[in-house]
Amino acid sequence: MIDTSCDNTNEFDKDGAVSCKTEDPCSSEASVADSSMEFGKEFKLNPYIKRVWYIHAAIFIVSMVVVWEITTFYLPDVILGLPIYITDYVLYGLLAVWFIFFNVIGGFLQYNFSSYTVEKDAIVIKTGAFIRKTTLIPYVRIQHTGHEEGVIMNHYGLVQLSIATASSLFVLDGLEKERADELTAMIAYAVERAREDV
Repeated sequence: MIDTSCDNTNEFDKDGAVSCKTEDPCSSEASVADSSMEFGKEFKLNPYIKRVWYIHAAIFIVSMVVVWEITTFYLPDVILGLPIYITDYVLYGLLAVWFIFFNVIGGFLQYNFSSYTVEKDAIVIKTGAFIRKTTLIPYVRIQHTGHEEGVIMNHYGLVQLSIATASSLFVLDGLEKERADELTAMIAYAVERAREDV
């Protein structure tokens, strides 16, 4: 039986054990039994993740504008035969198009397509907006899971769950902290069961 704790990082060794940093471990089987999650059920991301994406994009745009405005002090008044203010309009127009197309529309599409499903033998992650991708991660390949959260995500009570295999790192954005803990416990339980069957 794998023992998992409430710490943010669980590491699985070749025998299926979890090395934890706390001294109060709880069994994954009990966590799964108490969980509201189910095998085979598809779960969507928290809708607040769209606000996080928009805020990140807005910060990027503001940074670009500030850098450009500072740079214009050292540029000639005419660039490529165009007055500098025309170049400003072009840049700001491109940033506006980028924000609307890739963040507003793209963020809406990405949120509606993104999901994860905990199957009995693997976890299935769907991501993407204009190019959609479905990834199946067998439990026997999972080595460890971890939580990360930035300032903005923490404000909305969200975390980023990473799932690492020997060769790849997969990320689930926009999970509630409680849901991430439940999913981590289910993965730990499923990893143990999968390695017992090998």
